[in-house]
Amino acid sequence: MRDDGSLRITGRVKDMVIRGGENVPVIEVENALIEIPCVAEVAIVGIPDDRLGERACAVIVPTEAKTRIDLALLQSHLASINMAKQFWPEFVVVRKWAASHGLRQGSKSRTSGVGDCRINQGSLTCRDPQF
Repeated sequence: MRDDGSLRITGRVKDMVIRGGENVPVIEVENALIEIPCVAEVAIVGIPDDRLGERACAVIVPTEAKTRIDLALLQSHLASINMAKQFWPEFVVVRKWAASHGLRQGSKSRTSGVGDCRINQGSLTCRDPQF
């Protein structure tokens, strides 16, 4: 835990998001999304959902500060490589880009988690000053 009370997540307990009883292979989805030229880092995380158990959220760090990344871009790429729709993320959170990351395009590193996120009436809300 950091001095400000926040946590930095450096790993995960499982490599699956369980959405409606179906396993979403997060590493497969992450490996597909990291191929998008404007994506420097990616992590697929499960957001708790009352109806489905979990829903997939893509946490993205762009390669450049001014890069615009949205869900449509991610889904378009996944459609172009014929990834099954049930594996597509339903939400995207774009983390702040920092030149000090020292990342290269195509890095296989993973972002830290999404902080305190909740699904409310189909919308994702996160409470984390880094978003």
